[in-house]
Amino acid sequence: MKTKFSETDGILSLRFGLSRPAAFTDARLGETVRVRTHGTAEVRREGAAPDEAALRMRLTAAAAAAIPAAAGRSGWSALELDAHRAEIEDEIERALAAEGITANVTLLHFVPDEASRERLGQWEAAHREPLPFDTPMMDGPGAYPTKDVGKWCLRCGRVSPPSAKFCQECGMKLPQE
Repeated sequence: MKTKFSETDGILSLRFGLSRPAAFTDARLGETVRVRTHGTAEVRREGAAPDEAALRMRLTAAAAAAIPAAAGRSGWSALELDAHRAEIEDEIERALAAEGITANVTLLHFVPDEASRERLGQWEAAHREPLPFDTPMMDGPGAYPTKDVGKWCLRCGRVSPPSAKFCQECGMKLPQE
């Protein structure tokens, strides 16, 4: 975990990011996915200034353990982690509190590693219902779509043309078939 330290009125502010992804079994895929996250932590200083290295190790361990614990217990997919960010932040804060550290943790977003993104994108493409605005023309009443609707971006949700390699909205690499 990489950190930047600053202190104001007994509150230590840290920016952090997991240097190694947290791994857990994705509820939709039924296989292991790896995700990274970054955010901030405000830690109330009690007494002498804490050892930065020790605080970094505790924060890293709590964050790395909270993601798979919360996702596994609740049956979440990596695609749902951002929607459950507050619950994961609470899990990290409880783990730190058990060690006597009072902290307020804010996670910014979760990013699956490239292999996990590709597998999740393939699953999502195979299981999603076409939206009315991206459904291709039909040949008649009750007819099925006659061409591919495109590729769905895991980061922003935009549908790009089937030939696109990168999302037209956010620039993320799209899964290739």
